[in-house]
Amino acid sequence: GLDHISNFSFEQFDRLDVSRLTTNHNPAAIGLVAQTVDSVQGTLVQVHVNGATAWTDVAMLDHVHGVTALNLWASHSLIL
Repeated sequence: GLDHISNFSFEQFDRLDVSRLTTNHNPAAIGLVAQTVDSVQGTLVQVHVNGATAWTDVAMLDHVHGVTALNLWASHSLIL
């Protein structure tokens, strides 16, 4: 199911590790592996699980807005 993370913080060096769900760990291809969707509630993180073609919802970062998968990865908050 979808995990809701209510206190995700870049400043506290929180991490979201999805490496067991993905087969492509190449950061140059991050857009093929992970994406984010901003909503009223926060940021939905989605991944292609083990190379599947459909996006799978993995976590809702409650009250976090305006971040991309690339932002998360570049700040070491998303582990592929």
